[in-house]
Formats: sequence, C-alpha cells, structure tokens
Amino acid sequence: MKNTGDMLHWSTIPAALFVVDASLRLFEASDAAIQLFAPGRDASFLELLDPGSVAKARRLLVPGCGEPQQGVELNMISIQGPTLLVDVYPRWHSDGLGWLFCGVKNAELERIELRIGRMTNLLREEALPSRTVRPLHIRTPSDETGQLRSRIDVALELLEMLRPDLIELGKDDFLNVVLAQLRSEPHQEF
Repeated sequence: MKNTGDMLHWSTIPAALFVVDASLRLFEASDAAIQLFAPGRDASFLELLDPGSVAKARRLLVPGCGEPQQGVELNMISIQGPTLLVDVYPRWHSDGLGWLFCGVKNAELERIELRIGRMTNLLREEALPSRTVRPLHIRTPSDETGQLRSRIDVALELLEMLRPDLIELGKDDFLNVVLAQLRSEPHQEF
C-alpha cells in the first residue's frame, strides 16, 4: 500500500478513480482502476470506453457541464474483456484537473429489483377493483380470500426462486422482510 507519511494515498481506495485533464487525458489512476481497466501510459479515459460511449463522455464529462448527481452511465471495457456498465461521477477542480469516480453497476441486482417491482405491480393491479364492466358474478368473501391467497402463494414461490441471487447480492434482509409480510395473516390491506 502506498503511504504518504501517516496517511494512506488516495490511489489505494478500493474503487476505480481516475485523475484527468480537461481533454480526459489520464494523469493518475487508483490501484483498483488499474486492476479493472489497465489503462496504458499517457492514455485517454476515452480509450477505456466502448465506442458507443465516447461521444456521450466527450459531451458530459468535460468541465463546465456541471456535475451530474446521478452519474453519467457509460460502457467501459474491462481488462477481462466484458463491457461493464459504469456510472461515472466527474468532479472538476480549479487547477483544471478532474476526478472521475467510476462505480460499476451490478446488472444482476438491477434485474432482480426490476422483477420484484413487476411482481409487486401485478399483485397491486390484481388486488384493485377493475374499472371495466364485468359480467355479473356474485363473489363471496371466501372466493376473494382464496384468490388473494393463491396470488400471494405465487408471489412467495417467485421470491423463493430469487432467494439464491438475493443472498449472493447481500439483499437477503430485504427478501426476509417481504416474505414475512406476505406470509403474515390477515391480508386485508389488499
């Protein structure tokens, strides 16, 4: 580890961080950035990007464009070959140099969150009374309870299928809360 006196050097942080000039030429990179992207000596940050992201980076990462709160989503080419989806957060300093913090997005986690959101919306939509005209059918409270229980059972099964992925991503606490809510009785809030 690099040590400057009693303090650790910024390049040892466990995240991809680049120091660049206004033309996005690399001056320095964190150890994590070097291990993940292997930038060449006197390289440009643009050389680390997928060709489809270069124009976007030129437009949004230069000084004077502001500092986006959500980050600039770019595709970067890793040393292992796959293209990684990355949120890049630029911070420009008065000396003309900028820091580009690159947070690799976890596509698997986003896919799981999207699935859970869709399942939640489906359950909500099915629980709400329809505004369309239906044929007259007299339902008893036990019919509706049975249908609701059936829908909840399907949701529980789907969440159990996602359990290994969520545990791997460290989201098992979230899963356990959702499962506990779905398993609790009664379900009158629907």
